[in-house]
Order: sequence, then structure tokens, then C-alpha cells
Amino acid sequence: MKLFPGGADAYLLKHILHDWSDEDCLRILKSIHAVAGSDTKLLIVDAVIGAGNEREYGKVLDIYMLVHFRGKERTHSEWKELLNAAGFQLTQVVSTPSFAHVIEAARVKR
Repeated sequence: MKLFPGGADAYLLKHILHDWSDEDCLRILKSIHAVAGSDTKLLIVDAVIGAGNEREYGKVLDIYMLVHFRGKERTHSEWKELLNAAGFQLTQVVSTPSFAHVIEAARVKR
């Protein structure tokens, strides 16, 4: 069963992956990878947790997601590892005025 239609120039996941465990996220991302073309971009709008102990909304959201959904917010390196495991390469992370970031990834041929 295909979860995503093929042939898109880009796939956008906004506040989706933070609801899920790494294993579930891998299934979602691998489903996109399977239908994505070689030039397809993946755009993820979610929090990127900073290093250190500074206060930030994403860290509070991380606890909420863990308790209520078994999901989590991820650091830059966690996003990179998750995307690599699914066949994508993280190309850039763009900050926004909110807690969310736009994470851009490109499909890697397997």
C-alpha cells in the first residue's frame, strides 16, 4: 500500500514526525523515499532542539510529545541521522520566528 503519491517535486511534513518514534518515522520517511524522484526535496517543519540547557519551547514540547504520543523533538544531529537512515541527506535547516524550523533534505539514490 502506498502512503504517498509518486512524482512530486517536494513532500512537506509539517508537525508530523515529532508525534512518532524513530522507528515509526523511518517507516514514514522510507515510504516517501520509495516514491520520490531523484530531484525530489523533502521539507519537514518541526522543532530542532538546541544543545545546552537554555530555555526553549521545543524542550517543553519534547516532554509533552514523549508523555502523550511516544514521540519526541530532535536535535540537528538526530534529524541528520534519521534522514540518512531513510535515504535522505539533510541539506539545510532554516530557522523561523517560531519554535519551528524548516528542515530540507534531498533524496539519496540507493
